Amino acid sequence: MTEMEDSISDVEIEELGNSMKDELINYLSLNIVHANESEFCLIPKIHDYIRVIDRDSYEPIVLSIGPYHNGSPEFSCMDREKWNCLDYILRLNCKKGLKDYVTIINGLEKQARRGQCQYQENTQRIGEWYNIFVLRDLFLLENQIPFFVIQGIYEEVVSKFPNKMETTDACLSSIAQCLEQHVQYHPKAIQESNRPKDFDHLLHLCHMYFRPSSNQDECHSDTAHYIHHFLQLGQDYLNLVYKQEAANFSLSQNGHFPYQWRWATQYHEAGIKFRRRAYFKCRPHSLLDIKFRDAVLEIPFLFVDESTSSLFRNLIALEQTSPNVGNDVIAYVLFMAKLLSMSDDVALLSRNGIVAHHLRTDREVSQLFTKLTKGVVFDMYGNYYLKHLCLALEAHYQNRLHKWIAWLRHNHFSNPWLAVAGLAGAIVLFCTVAQTFLTVLSYVDPR
Repeated sequence: MTEMEDSISDVEIEELGNSMKDELINYLSLNIVHANESEFCLIPKIHDYIRVIDRDSYEPIVLSIGPYHNGSPEFSCMDREKWNCLDYILRLNCKKGLKDYVTIINGLEKQARRGQCQYQENTQRIGEWYNIFVLRDLFLLENQIPFFVIQGIYEEVVSKFPNKMETTDACLSSIAQCLEQHVQYHPKAIQESNRPKDFDHLLHLCHMYFRPSSNQDECHSDTAHYIHHFLQLGQDYLNLVYKQEAANFSLSQNGHFPYQWRWATQYHEAGIKFRRRAYFKCRPHSLLDIKFRDAVLEIPFLFVDESTSSLFRNLIALEQTSPNVGNDVIAYVLFMAKLLSMSDDVALLSRNGIVAHHLRTDREVSQLFTKLTKGVVFDMYGNYYLKHLCLALEAHYQNRLHKWIAWLRHNHFSNPWLAVAGLAGAIVLFCTVAQTFLTVLSYVDPR
C-alpha cells in the first residue's frame, strides 16, 4: 500500500469536518438553557443500575404517557381511552379543530424534547383497581410530560372565554386539588391560599407538597424553654458529660464530625421520647417537618401501604436527576430508614401513633425503607434540612447522664409501685445514713 493510498483525501477530510460540525451543533442544541428556567423541564430516563433494584416502581402498569414507554403492547388497551379523551377535548371548544391543537403541539415539540433523554375510567367495566393503577402511573418520573404542553392545549380550549387567565388559574387549582386527594394521608403545609402555580409536571408538583415548610423551626422565645435550657447547660457543665456536644456543632480539624444516625430503639434507650406531631390548620406542617426539642422527637404521621415505595422511589429519582429541586426527600427517607432499621423500631413508632401501615408485618415496613436507600447518592456531611436535628440527637445520645436516667426510668420507674418502693428505699437509706452520722457524732462530741 502506497502512502497516497493510506492517506485521506481533502474531500473526505472536508466531509468528515462538516459531519462533525453538524453533530456538534445538534449536540449543543440539546443543552440550551432558557432564560426562564421554568420553561425547561427535565424528564430523565432511570438508569439501569437503579431500575434493577425495583423495576416495578418505575414502569407504568396500565397507562403510558410520553415517549419512554410509548408503543409497548401491554398498554394498547388504553389507546381507545386516549382517543375518547381527545374527542372530549375537541368537543369543549367547537371553534377549534384538531389542526389547531396539532399546531400548538408542533410549536412545543422541540422545547419538550430538550428535557426528555384528566383521565376518566369506566369503573363499572374495569373496576376500581384500574383507576388506582392509573393514578399510580401518573406519578412515575418516566411517565411525565411537561406541564407547558398541557397548558398550551388548555389555553386553546378556553380561548373562547374572555377571562382566559382566571380560567387557566382555575385549571392549576383543580390539578392541585386532585394531587391533594392523592396524598391525602400525608400532612401538607401547602394550603388552598398558597397552592403552587409554577411546576414542571405532576411529580414535580407532588414533590412541592412534600417539601419541609418554612415554619418548621418554631419560635423558641418561650421563657420556660430558656430556663430549662439554662439549667441544662449548668448541669452539663457540672457533670462534664456534654463535651462532645460542642464538637457536634463545630467543625473538626478535617471539616467533618463522625456522627451517625441511629435506630429508634437506641434513641429510646438514651431517654429520647417519640411523639406524633400534632397537626394544626393555623400552622400546618408537611410530612418532612421533623422536630426535636426537650428530648422529644416529634415526627409527622406516616402512612405506609403498597404504593409508598413507588411514590418515594420516583421522588428520590427526581432529586437525584434534577439537583435544582433539592435533596429533602432523600434526607427524610435515609433518616427514616435508619430510624426504622428493625421491626422493634417500627413497633415503637406505631405505639406512639407516628407510623400506620397496611403491610403484613412491621418487618416489611422496615425492609421497604431499607430498600429505598439502595443506589442513593447522598453526602451526609453536606447541607440538608435535617443536619442540625441529627447533630442534636447525637449530642443527646452521647450524654451518659441521659442514658443513666433513661435506664432508671425504663427499668425501675416504669411501674408506679416500683417508683414508690424506690422512693421509700431512698428515704430509708437517707434516714439510716443520718442516724449513723448522728451516732458517730455523739461519740466524737459527747456534749
